[in-house]
Amino acid sequence: MLISTIEELLDETEVLLQDILLSGFQGIHQASLKEIDKLICCYEQFGMEAGRKKLMSLKEELFQRKSSFSYDINQLMKQYSQLIFYIETCRTYQ
Repeated sequence: MLISTIEELLDETEVLLQDILLSGFQGIHQASLKEIDKLICCYEQFGMEAGRKKLMSLKEELFQRKSSFSYDINQLMKQYSQLIFYIETCRTYQ
């Protein structure tokens, strides 16, 4: 799907976050990784550097969670929550 507006970008990011939440933060599928990469590029194209950084941080935490048996989920939840707050802030001031 081609993302042509900021509203569409925020909607697609929310769908991704819902998928991650429904997975229980246990693992991330290859399709979700591709979606994250696509969204990161879109944030960059729209000049939304803060959103791009937050999504990249979330991706890094998901990788760490996936590759560790003793991962502390607090940092992942922090990144997840910050991205949700960012989306809501963007919607408020759009």
